[in-house]
Amino acid sequence: MITDIRQETPDVKTFRVNAPEGGKLFEHMPGQCAMVCAPGVSEGMFSITSSPTNKEYQEFSIKKCGARLLITCTAFR
Repeated sequence: MITDIRQETPDVKTFRVNAPEGGKLFEHMPGQCAMVCAPGVSEGMFSITSSPTNKEYQEFSIKKCGARLLITCTAFR
């Protein structure tokens, strides 16, 4: 579940996500990526930009770089 969206630059947004029961979705390592999808809209592989030691949430910073990604980012608003 998306709990926060921050506009970092004109073409980069950071999406904070939590598991429905709270906390982060899964354990990850530095530099790891994950498949993120908006059902019925689009999907993509994105780097996890939050620290692996953070137990409260995960963050993905996503840059607009094409029509497909723009559709995905718009769906997450």
